[in-house]
Amino acid sequence: MKTKFHLFELFFPHGLHLSRGPQNTDHSHPYLHSDAILAALMQVYSQWGLDPEDLKSMVLSSAFPLVKDGQKTHYFFPKVFFPEVKGFDEEKGFAKKLKKIAWLDYESFEALANGKFQFMETALKDSYYSNGPRPLMQSNIRLRTRVGRDQEDTRPYYIDELNFSAESGLYFLCYNLDAAQLKQLRTALRMLKDSGIGTDRSVGKGNFYFTETDLELNLPDQANYALNLGVFLPNNLEEWKQLTQTENHRYELLQRGGWFDGSSAFIGRRKNSVNMIREGGLWSNPQGSGLLVRGRVADLAPQSLIKEGLGHPVYRSGKSLFIPLNLEPYEL
Repeated sequence: MKTKFHLFELFFPHGLHLSRGPQNTDHSHPYLHSDAILAALMQVYSQWGLDPEDLKSMVLSSAFPLVKDGQKTHYFFPKVFFPEVKGFDEEKGFAKKLKKIAWLDYESFEALANGKFQFMETALKDSYYSNGPRPLMQSNIRLRTRVGRDQEDTRPYYIDELNFSAESGLYFLCYNLDAAQLKQLRTALRMLKDSGIGTDRSVGKGNFYFTETDLELNLPDQANYALNLGVFLPNNLEEWKQLTQTENHRYELLQRGGWFDGSSAFIGRRKNSVNMIREGGLWSNPQGSGLLVRGRVADLAPQSLIKEGLGHPVYRSGKSLFIPLNLEPYEL
């Protein structure tokens, strides 16, 4: 089944810093989580006097690596959290090498979804699996100083910057958006591109330009498993039970929350936090369904700040697109 997605390609000429928290500035996330994209878009939308509720229901994937090679663009997808996989030659260490893969190129991801993936050692380089070019992203540690106030000492600290080659960037997929919603999303991206995304924006980090295109994926009509392409927060216990019916389900927790930034009157105050599921989880698909949207949006506004006058919700979207995977041939 050919499925068409609309996607946005983001390019960061001045680098990017995606903070893991105020105590972890020397380690940057290597990609953008879906809830962070939507939160940044909703914030800038609100700053321009528009209603962020217009964007709340949108379902976006996280932003994954891409690289351009002439007229062709190579898109990379997260590898599913595989359990033990049968059929790989342990003597040659293929199973261990399979676990090292973080990113599959478009062709390999499509083959995996349809039960036709064949591991080739020559395609594995670092954490990327592809016979074509890999995105070039370099991590650079920069020394900064925080000037103390009054009698406080000046403190040095380190920032981890992600710098991309001119041909490399990130992209995210949109699902089931109508023309009016695409226009709203495009407008929000135009607002955000100059103010930037991530931290260290005051020195130009996180500024980007974007392009748009469509991408077709050949996905199975019937599949016994599914993979989430964005961070995921289950609606309820019943949904969780449906997704974890087999012992082969695999996932990784990710704490989402953070701090109010410089655009807020509550700068430096902490938001509530919630555990979500990282991209690439392996889930049961008992109905053998195709594409599905699961999850919910959480409001992380602290009750204490609402009493102090915080007059708006603080949304984090745990709604994710689930891609069907036919993993029966791999004998999980």
